[in-house]
Amino acid sequence: MVDFVALHVEQPSYSKPHSWCFEHTDYSFDAQRANLHFNGGLTPGQEQFQRDVNLLFARNGIAFAIGDDMRVRRLGPPEARPLVSDFRPDTGDPQLDDKLNDAMARFLSRNPLDRRDALEKLWDAFERLKTLELGGDKKKASAEQLLVRAVPGSEPFRDLLETEFRTLTNTGNNYTIRHHEHGKHDLPDGSAVDYLFVRLASLISLVLRNTGRMDT
Repeated sequence: MVDFVALHVEQPSYSKPHSWCFEHTDYSFDAQRANLHFNGGLTPGQEQFQRDVNLLFARNGIAFAIGDDMRVRRLGPPEARPLVSDFRPDTGDPQLDDKLNDAMARFLSRNPLDRRDALEKLWDAFERLKTLELGGDKKKASAEQLLVRAVPGSEPFRDLLETEFRTLTNTGNNYTIRHHEHGKHDLPDGSAVDYLFVRLASLISLVLRNTGRMDT
């Protein structure tokens, strides 16, 4: 309902009261301004509606907001919001960038199934990320070189990231994230989806930033 109203709401540009015919008021609307949202802009009525509804969401502790596309979207868990808002990959691999951006967009969906899909897409992107340096036929060596570039001067921290690479790779293989055969473990609930998404996204973000593959 909020999505529908947000798309069509507008403030009158002119009003004229009438003392006759039940003392009503005539309102006029600027048709050109009412179509601003088709060109990426918001009408004055939409801007006011966005502010008012977002204030109501915030006051009531509801983790949703109306975005500039005038659709209600999930903000995500608090610890994920700076990560998602600043996540702008520029890896030189358009397919990898698309996977990462799609995963971030789906993670903010109101639909829990979209968020599960976001987790799967992020794990697929993680596997492709490992091949950035040397290509897909040398994934292990490529991942090692990626970590050397990401942490050139600190072997203990690089070892920590290498352990995290292995742990998250095993997680993706052993849970119903990338594989859905019998014997794989199911994630218990949406909070587990959020936790794993933020954990892997944080790792990917660190590697991309430290190798100059994040648009800042």
